[in-house]
Amino acid sequence: MVTTTVTTVAAISGVAAFAWSAAVIVALLALLISKELVSASEHPRARWYAKVSSVGVVPLVFALAGIVLAKLL
Repeated sequence: MVTTTVTTVAAISGVAAFAWSAAVIVALLALLISKELVSASEHPRARWYAKVSSVGVVPLVFALAGIVLAKLL
């Protein structure tokens, strides 16, 4: 009974870690792509969005680096 519980918890933890990794990568790619597309525009609101989206990119880069380090170690 204990072995089954431990195996189930370990499997759920692995799936949750994979889901978190995938979510961070998708969010980072979406922000970077939208930032590049918007930064080419001349519209003032688009330029504002390009500046503001950098605020979201930096924490995601740190999260991605943390995920990579956790996988390597």
